[in-house]
Amino acid sequence: MDFLTENWMLVGIALLAGGALLWDLVGERLAGLSRLTPAQAVQHINRDNAVVVDLRSTAVFARGHIAGAVNLPVGQIGEANTRLAKMGGRPLLLVCDSGVAAVAASRQLRAAGFATLHLLAGGMQAWREAGLPVRA
Repeated sequence: MDFLTENWMLVGIALLAGGALLWDLVGERLAGLSRLTPAQAVQHINRDNAVVVDLRSTAVFARGHIAGAVNLPVGQIGEANTRLAKMGGRPLLLVCDSGVAAVAASRQLRAAGFATLHLLAGGMQAWREAGLPVRA
């Protein structure tokens, strides 16, 4: 108990950080978003004909991306209707570097009317660590 009273500021920061993480996780669940492992993502691409939407910059995308991915940098999410309309309502698999930027992008895409969205857990970093192919 002495630790808590003597380090109240550290305890408060830890509680705030934990609450922020929990808030983000609950927000994803309430929005109907699912995080897929790289193996689950491959199954989703093959079985459900999901469109891989790479949210990284054009330069980073050019250095390596998932085969068949559509590059839609986060700053261009407003153009999603134009660029993704021809995908015919297929599910979207959102990919970024580590999986963090995809959450914010998913909110914008959901507001733009895209219903079936999934996130690649761990982003391209997890994809590469799983030893899956990358195209340049």
